[in-house]
Amino acid sequence: MVLGVGVAGAVRVRAFDRGFCNGELYIAVNLKAKSLVGLAGPLIHLQTAPPGWLAGERIIYTVFGGQERLLNLPQLLAGVLVLVLTAIIACQAVGE
Repeated sequence: MVLGVGVAGAVRVRAFDRGFCNGELYIAVNLKAKSLVGLAGPLIHLQTAPPGWLAGERIIYTVFGGQERLLNLPQLLAGVLVLVLTAIIACQAVGE
């Protein structure tokens, strides 16, 4: 039940139009302005981000477009995965 509430909360935060914060917006500018290879170099507005994550975001941007909800999908999936793995580890730790 707690896992369901956590997943519902994560979906709620990402599903509704909360918009990008400044850092996310600057990353989105880089996704639009730079190629996949170009993202491996210095980013516009002195941003930093993991290259693998940038590559995934650039692929999503290229295939599906620059919609904010789609660009937030990797963060949502990672958050849900963390909740599920935490629940599994907790159950194993207490022996249930």
